[in-house]
Amino acid sequence: MKINLTIKRILYAVTGLVSTVLGIICYCFYTGGYESAVRYGGDAYTGIQNAAAQTANNIECLGDICKFGFGSILLIAGLVMIIYAVTLCKAKEECPESVAVQVNKDDETKTCPGCGREYTGERNFCPNCGFMIKDNT
Repeated sequence: MKINLTIKRILYAVTGLVSTVLGIICYCFYTGGYESAVRYGGDAYTGIQNAAAQTANNIECLGDICKFGFGSILLIAGLVMIIYAVTLCKAKEECPESVAVQVNKDDETKTCPGCGREYTGERNFCPNCGFMIKDNT
């Protein structure tokens, strides 16, 4: 299945935009807070309360690490996709999807529109430069 170049550019741009927005949302996400171990008194229950407070602190730190990691990955991937979509063949002349081959009827040689060299036989790509060829014969 061949996807049109314009559709491909739009898909990359939209996916990049969504990824960038999700990365920004990930950075802005509140990971929660914790109770400080200093607030608890000196009774028998204090050790459990302090351990719970330390666990909450560790979970908050883990949430911050995940937030930064996922946010960074989404943001970088989104920006790369947007840049790729913008630079993906800016003009039709720079990157034609396919070009009809000029056929010399005298000796059945064909000329590559990409590099100008002649070749023979049915080919999908130029054997010299790799240009995509579309036969209209």
